[in-house]
Formats: sequence, structure tokens, C-alpha cells
Amino acid sequence: MRNIKNLLALILGLAVSLSLFLPEVEARQVPTQQLGVIYGIDHEGDRVLIGSAFAVKADDGYKVVTAQHVGMHIDKGLEVCSVSSACISLDPKLGIGPIVGNDSVHDWMYWHLDELPAGLKASRLGAPAEIGDPVCALGAPMGRVGEYSCGRITNLSDVQHFDARIIHGNSGGPLLDTQNRVVGIVVEIDVMNVGPFPVLINTSAKAIPIESVSF
Repeated sequence: MRNIKNLLALILGLAVSLSLFLPEVEARQVPTQQLGVIYGIDHEGDRVLIGSAFAVKADDGYKVVTAQHVGMHIDKGLEVCSVSSACISLDPKLGIGPIVGNDSVHDWMYWHLDELPAGLKASRLGAPAEIGDPVCALGAPMGRVGEYSCGRITNLSDVQHFDARIIHGNSGGPLLDTQNRVVGIVVEIDVMNVGPFPVLINTSAKAIPIESVSF
């Protein structure tokens, strides 16, 4: 147990040390009207928050974008809502919110809607992010709708790694640049096993680059 505690202390110390090399991210206001919230029905029949989303304008309406692992609950009474709690039920069988884009490998999908629920505003798309860029993750962590946390892009591969704090409820939400344009879709936080224990490390959350999405 002592070795595990020492290893955890070392990991935290390294994370703090690395963060000292980057200037602090300035506090700023993020427009929560850009956030869509996804609800569904669980196995007990209760309405529960599943994840987050955002919308972009299309020629014939809007595209509501989220992570594919959030949208896979489409057969369980899915709703997309605004932060002001106005909702639209998605029912592709009735032509309401048909899936028009889906990539299970890269974990993104989107539906078509003619209109958005009241209070949900369409987002603009940003330029590809670079390492060191300030970003904010907007979502509904643990049901706290409209909450956001800010950090920086720490690495780039087929995904964007960033150090803003995310947790359950952030998945599918937008990663925003300093002009509140979407540069990524939040998909997960890294989990590292320390001995027999899984440990969440907020130094490396992941997002799908928005330029990887085929609109």
C-alpha cells in the first residue's frame, strides 16, 4: 500500500511540475447556450442524463453532434435538451432526429433536426487545435448542466489530449477555443491502473478533432 501511495504522489508531482511550464489559462465566460444535454431511459424505466452534445447549422436545418457511445442509446427514449430544459424527443422511426452521420471507430455521430429546442444555440466550428492552445470543455458533469472547465491541448495524435477536468456527463460535449468555437468532441478521460486500483488522471482527457467529423 505504501508503494502505491508513493507512486500516486510521484504521478501527481509530475503533473504539477509539467503544468508549471505553461502559462495559466485565463478565466473566461463560456456561453452555456451552446450546450445540448442528452437524456434517455435506463433499464428501470427512469429518465437519466446520458451525456452532452452541441448543434451546428446545416443547409436544411441543424445537426446535433455527440459522441457515438452517448448516441448509441437511441432506442431508449432519447431526448436532446437545452440548458433551459426545453427538449425534443428523438424518434428516427417517425422521422424526428434521424441519424445522418455516424462513426463508431472515431466515436462521433449526429442527428438531423429541423429546429432546435428553445434555448439551444448553434455553435461555430474552429480551426484545428495546436499543442498549448487554451480550451474549455462544456458539458453536464455528474448532472451539473452548463458547467465547464478550462485547460490546454497537451498532445495531438488521432485525438486531442487536454488537461481540463472532465467526468461522466461531459462525453459528447464541445471542446471550445478562446472564441467559443468548437474544436473537438469530448469523448473520455484516461484511466491508469496503479496496482489493483483504476486511477483517473485529469492530465489527459481526450477529444475527437472536429475536422475529423464528416459533415
